[in-house]
Amino acid sequence: MTSDLVADTKVYCEGQSGGIDAVLLNRLLRPSPRPLEISPIGGKSGWGKFFDAFIKPGTPYLALQDRDLDQRPEIDDVGRPKLQRARPNREEYLTGLPCAESYFLNNDLLLNYLRNNKKLAVSSFQLEEKLRRIAEEMQAYFAVRWAFQDMRKDAGITVGLADISRETLDKDACVQAATEQIEAYRRDMRARLSAVRIVITIRQFEGRFDQYYAHFSSEEFIASKRFVLWFDGKDLLGRWLAGMSNTTNYLMDAVNNLSFKDFPNLLEFRDKCWGLHP
Repeated sequence: MTSDLVADTKVYCEGQSGGIDAVLLNRLLRPSPRPLEISPIGGKSGWGKFFDAFIKPGTPYLALQDRDLDQRPEIDDVGRPKLQRARPNREEYLTGLPCAESYFLNNDLLLNYLRNNKKLAVSSFQLEEKLRRIAEEMQAYFAVRWAFQDMRKDAGITVGLADISRETLDKDACVQAATEQIEAYRRDMRARLSAVRIVITIRQFEGRFDQYYAHFSSEEFIASKRFVLWFDGKDLLGRWLAGMSNTTNYLMDAVNNLSFKDFPNLLEFRDKCWGLHP
């Protein structure tokens, strides 16, 4: 069954021309059985408004944006991440993993890059252990971020409650930084809207945080690398490559060797772009 995509269908992505999002899509979609134009449109804030304002009704298009922490991961029967819709009844999709960089948290890709570029001599075991250690260090940080995301959704808040610094990794420091953010948000709301009902509390945060921290700090979560589904790949990758490679250089090399068969979510998006999947 084919879709009604026509020539010069635009496929939108995050970032800029030549960025990893566009390069990854170009590798995924080329060669295509029909003309496609990959169009990066910068950051994803305001994506919905962009499509509503500039895409005429009936104009065929597709879009792929980073899932980040906007939605929880969905997995198939064997634990692989699924492609998710960004908005109902729209051809706007979210990456199965949190972001484009997440697809490159791969030992074989990094080992191949390091050997070909005569970088540090490390083993697959060493790379694996380093990545797991980084994930363990960031458990509290991402427990805060996921807790905040839940609270924003529950309260209908889109601005005002900022995330804590990614440099704050100690559990106690993370909780303290989060508490300060919540108190600052509550003070700001009271100052601007004296009659507003403050719907974010420290107790709400603590409940959410404890749930996520228990999940993220479980032995199985780390051993099975489930953190790749939940933690921002940009943060993981930057720390993983520290002392070994520039992030951009690694990504632009590794994208040529990425095996898409390992990621059915990307293949599903490819098939939608090619008109092979409704």
